[in-house]
Amino acid sequence: MDEEEANEIMEYTGGAFQSIDAEDEMGELFFDNGKYNLFLDDVRSPAGAFIHTSNPYYLDRVWIIVRSYDDFVKRIVDRGLPEIVSFDHDLADVHYDPSTWTEGFVYHEKTGMDCAKWLVNHCLDTGKQFPKWYVHSQNPVGGKNIKALIENYLKHCESK
Repeated sequence: MDEEEANEIMEYTGGAFQSIDAEDEMGELFFDNGKYNLFLDDVRSPAGAFIHTSNPYYLDRVWIIVRSYDDFVKRIVDRGLPEIVSFDHDLADVHYDPSTWTEGFVYHEKTGMDCAKWLVNHCLDTGKQFPKWYVHSQNPVGGKNIKALIENYLKHCESK
């Protein structure tokens, strides 16, 4: 199933799936109650994450999409913590050596791991609870690193 098919299924079934680009003016309509879900990915929509993860949360929630570290930080600083965050790791193809398609040279763009680190520090600094979270990255190592960071932070919080 591809992203287009997933969107068609949601239309057919009357699902609540919607995604709104953070730059879209319509996104402002979903901040009336201060609650929102944040989807970090440079390319995919939540329907694309559903295809990879089979997690129904990607189809039955409204998501605000951010495409970069700077957009991620700005959205949270401007609007407060989201209820749910979903992380992609690789936010640009520049992370890969095109001759071998492996990670290995200087990054030009911050990753989802940088976003997760920023969010952990933001929650530490503000004393706010870390939001519910998912990782939908197709980079298995990057995804595991994000999960480990957040899980370690949450264990630290529980031990206090």
